[in-house]
Amino acid sequence: MAFLAHANVHAPNYRSIFERIGEFFEAYAESHSRFDRIDALNQLSDEELEERGLTRDTIVHHVFADTYHI
Repeated sequence: MAFLAHANVHAPNYRSIFERIGEFFEAYAESHSRFDRIDALNQLSDEELEERGLTRDTIVHHVFADTYHI
């Protein structure tokens, strides 16, 4: 006697869909907070940036350095 298991391979994988939606919102929130950080640094004077070891040209690199590993 043979036993057959029937799996519906065409059924949507809802967990995967919800994980992707969650990843999207997580990425959005993280990038939004980084842009807030860039804006805050841009509002500092050149002297304040220099105290932090930054110039206006290096603000974006500084904020996203851990993401792009550059």
